[in-house]
Amino acid sequence: MGLSDYFRESAYALHRSALRKQRLPGCCQEKLSPTGRGVRFLTRGGCDTVLPLWKCRVCTRTYAMMEERYLPIDNPLRFEIVER
Repeated sequence: MGLSDYFRESAYALHRSALRKQRLPGCCQEKLSPTGRGVRFLTRGGCDTVLPLWKCRVCTRTYAMMEERYLPIDNPLRFEIVER
């Protein structure tokens, strides 16, 4: 079993950063554009899903979006990034 498989099946995977309700900074509310990539994310129910990545054209911040919630991607090394 590899390290990625271990964390996917262990309790640590359930304590990832939570999605926040959508209150993005001013420039990001209107200037987000899709990147064509996504991050693997474990939902509260334990389902493995891929959240699409969006990037602000003004401040270059990156967010993973799910419905009306977002997850700031400050350090991309914390996530498994995949092509969509």
